[in-house]
Amino acid sequence: ESNSLPDEEYFDLYGLVDAVVSDARYEAQIPGVEIVLQASSDVEYTVKGNAELMRRAVDNIVRNALRFSSHGQRVTVVLTRIDQLFQ
Repeated sequence: ESNSLPDEEYFDLYGLVDAVVSDARYEAQIPGVEIVLQASSDVEYTVKGNAELMRRAVDNIVRNALRFSSHGQRVTVVLTRIDQLFQ
């Protein structure tokens, strides 16, 4: 079925978010907006889900933040784990 969602898979959430932030840095250089990722190095970021949908969601949020930022501002993406949940 063409409208069905792909099966869930295990993926590295940090790696996914880092890739989105890295891609967005190129865009951020134009308006003079800095973008940084903050995440703890001692946390396991492997999650199960739809990596492509997660990438699209994170990309949308990051690009909206950049779009509504002014020259000289900073967009900080923070990845934290609280119990079994990431935010």
